[in-house]
Amino acid sequence: MAGSARRSLCVIDHVGNVGGGIKYVLRLLDVLRMSWDVHLHAQPVALGRYRAAVQSNGIDFRESRPTSVLPVLADWSTLFALGLGMVRQGHRGWTFGVGPSEASDSDVHFFPWLHRHNLQDFRGRGIGVFHDAIFFQMPEIIGPRQLAIESANLLTWFDKLDKVVVTSAYTRQRLLGLAGGEAATKIAVIPVADTDGTADLPDPGPQSTQRFGRYLVMPANTSRHKNHRVLLQAMKRSIGQWNLVLTGDGTLGGGETPIARHIAEAGLEKRVFGLGYVKKEMVARLIADAEALVMPTLGEGGGSFPVCEAIVAGTPVITSNIDVIQEQLDRMGAEATLFNPQNVDELVLALDGLAQDPERFRSAARAQVARLHLRNWEHVARDFQVLLESLYP
Repeated sequence: MAGSARRSLCVIDHVGNVGGGIKYVLRLLDVLRMSWDVHLHAQPVALGRYRAAVQSNGIDFRESRPTSVLPVLADWSTLFALGLGMVRQGHRGWTFGVGPSEASDSDVHFFPWLHRHNLQDFRGRGIGVFHDAIFFQMPEIIGPRQLAIESANLLTWFDKLDKVVVTSAYTRQRLLGLAGGEAATKIAVIPVADTDGTADLPDPGPQSTQRFGRYLVMPANTSRHKNHRVLLQAMKRSIGQWNLVLTGDGTLGGGETPIARHIAEAGLEKRVFGLGYVKKEMVARLIADAEALVMPTLGEGGGSFPVCEAIVAGTPVITSNIDVIQEQLDRMGAEATLFNPQNVDELVLALDGLAQDPERFRSAARAQVARLHLRNWEHVARDFQVLLESLYP
């Protein structure tokens, strides 16, 4: 914005997704704040997550209360668990209303995580990011009532916002199927970054991974579409005798959690280390020291951040043969071992191949690092700058 005064970008996110969501937002805003005065508004729980994850002092955090919070009555138990700190995120059935007066002094409003935001009463100029269509692809994740709420919200996003950004061509097609072809002019594709632009790993120190022995790693929350069960069943049958390190929301296991049941079902209680949500430095170290990263996801929005990180680190990747992952690999100029995430047999074959010739996997992973084509967060922010300037010159 050469020759003009700095303007205010009001960022509104009442969800504070503890997976890739917060990472996406903070990396992007860290660059955008060079040209905009950035104010991030969130309800107290989400704001706490952002403050805990932030690496920069250039973002102004402001506590904000949604105009309405619409719970599904069955979710009161989740609210209780939230209060006790038993879970990190509320149920996806909650919808946060955004009214006409929220940050009314800002030039532009930015919703970096549109899901679960109700813009029925929103008045202003703005854009938002639709990350993925997982809820619509796998409605059993949230159930019919919550799906109806998300579907109604989707219509308001196109009605109230100047542009809806998606992070892959694959998601654009999915969104057009949901919103109708007339929405095409309102959708922009801005892919995510493939790298933070830094190759240096933190000194191991207390982050040492030696206690895990030889291991595979899967950094992902335990939402059903991440597909942990297929990996655990494949490990049970594979000739490889690695351990498995899981990170992400819900992976601590124990008790009657879904991940604990899957681990017990596979008989892998002594080989699985569930670490829960850990800092990005620890994730980077875990990926770098792993025999391979395995990501059996059934669906993503713009690709998988851990897959990117492993490829850049020169760690072998075994991941799902689905459209959005293939688009991500093509963009990076990268290769990975692909399998049908619905087919345990295919993953067993991939794991057996790794066990039989680990050096071949390692050599191929390291050799391709030098020829990758990588987007960083400066590229992503530049694309957003171009979009913002075209909409609000």
